[in-house]
Amino acid sequence: MLWVRPNRVGGTEFYIRNILEGLKQISDKFEAILILSKDNFLTFEKYFTDKRFKKIVCNVKSENVIKRVLWQNLHLNALLRKENIGICFEPIYSKPFFTSKKIKFITTIHDLQALHYPTYQNKYKVVWLRLCWKNSINTSHKIIAISNFVKQDITNNYKVPLDKVLVVYNAINIDLDNVTSFNDISKKYNILQNNFYYTVSSLAPHKNLITIIKVMRDIKYKSIDLPNKLVISGIGGSSKDEIYALIEKYGLEENILLTGFINDADRNALYKTCKAFLFPSVFEGFGMPPIEAMAFKTSVITTKKASLYEVTEGKALYVDNPYDVNEWIKAMIYLKNLPVQKIELSKYDSMCIARKYLNFFSKINYGKL
Repeated sequence: MLWVRPNRVGGTEFYIRNILEGLKQISDKFEAILILSKDNFLTFEKYFTDKRFKKIVCNVKSENVIKRVLWQNLHLNALLRKENIGICFEPIYSKPFFTSKKIKFITTIHDLQALHYPTYQNKYKVVWLRLCWKNSINTSHKIIAISNFVKQDITNNYKVPLDKVLVVYNAINIDLDNVTSFNDISKKYNILQNNFYYTVSSLAPHKNLITIIKVMRDIKYKSIDLPNKLVISGIGGSSKDEIYALIEKYGLEENILLTGFINDADRNALYKTCKAFLFPSVFEGFGMPPIEAMAFKTSVITTKKASLYEVTEGKALYVDNPYDVNEWIKAMIYLKNLPVQKIELSKYDSMCIARKYLNFFSKINYGKL
């Protein structure tokens, strides 16, 4: 858990915390040792009332990424040997480059975004990510992909046997009762129930928010009979400046609200009360927000790109061309007469997913994988 910077790393943090919630809820016997940093261990304290969870707090801070990476490569191996830990689960690509063959690493790869969109990151980070992926794929005992799309992407781009890559969907741990009252939300964001659109997204280029801003521009200035308010929740990204500039250029300051980081209760209220959830992304390893929105019986319009059609089970409304403003508007109009498709959440249940992980780990213990 050394890489976790609370409320700073987006979906990957939700990913691991949802698995931990699932582990806590099940009755299976296990021992989980969380390797934590000096500046994040307090955010995991609730797990240690359960005797199955133990912690090791390392002399490093997650906030300082370079020092954390160096510490992990120089000291993690020795720590694992000292503590007699034979299986190390790395929930992201940060597996050390040099490790003992006696320690079996299980590494999750969430996507290969920088491989497909290298211009979205600076060139040094792209090189670093590619090195990390190659190292993880070549030296991990098993790789976990969070969707069939990601597995296919890994096997297409790297020489890796199919049976080395296991697919386990992300756990979705969402409390449908943890919802802020709409009166509070309405005052906070100046919105009316069922009269605004919502999205949860970083401000990265592949999230394609630029297209949705242009959609809102057309709705406003062409007097299209659709809600002319959009709320966007999420942490920053490299398109942030461009997004704010476009909002100002089109005079949409009163029409588009960016909330930044948002707590679960407020987010759930927005999921529940929006006209529709819009998710224009063109690249997702999984894509949790559309599923979360559908859990609140909210209509979703998204794309067929990457994993999105797979994980939403074909139950959303899809645009064929994610960059076509007119197609988005037609979908939003068509949605008025479309019944809401409810998704079955059981396959994403935290306990179900956590048990899948335990099953993998126990087989490794007994030499079956």
